[in-house]
Amino acid sequence: MHADFCEDCMYGYGFKKNTSCVDGFYNLHCELSYDCIDVHRCYGLVGSQDCINCHSSAFLRDCMGCRNCFLCAGQREKEYCFENMQLSKEEYGAKVRNIDLSSYAQYRVCVLRRKELEHSHAFKEFQGHNLERCTGDHLVNCKDTLESFDCEDVEHGKHCYQVVLGAKDVHDIYQYGTNLQTSYECAIVGENSYHLLFCFGCHIGSSY
Repeated sequence: MHADFCEDCMYGYGFKKNTSCVDGFYNLHCELSYDCIDVHRCYGLVGSQDCINCHSSAFLRDCMGCRNCFLCAGQREKEYCFENMQLSKEEYGAKVRNIDLSSYAQYRVCVLRRKELEHSHAFKEFQGHNLERCTGDHLVNCKDTLESFDCEDVEHGKHCYQVVLGAKDVHDIYQYGTNLQTSYECAIVGENSYHLLFCFGCHIGSSY
């Protein structure tokens, strides 16, 4: 599962500090989310990808700060949007009222429709938020982190993959972080660990 600090979660990979999330990849600080990829600090999200601070929505891609939205791509701080069109609260309610997401056939229709909407949206070169001097993709709250991917809260890192929940002065690290510091060429290490070199599977207060 590759998860830390989660409660009532199933079938997830890269779950960190989640509650009641199912079927997802790299959901961090989320609650009541289903079938989501790379979403952060979201609540009640379904069938969505690359979203931050969204809630009570479904089938979003590359959205931030959205709520009560359905089938949208590239929206910012929106509410009551359906297929990227702004509606009133009443119009939005009428649109989504008869969509039965418990039906597999209906769910697949929405998945395919979201993919169609993505064709008209210009995506950024890489996904990232709150960054300073960083390169890679899917980075959040990082500083001086280069050629790294799926990382959060990393400072002074390079060639890191899936390092989250705090890491500093790390190079060539594959999973998982959680306050890992001053380490090099390691895999599956972290949780308040310090100065690890060429290590595999070292956890909880390991050092030197």
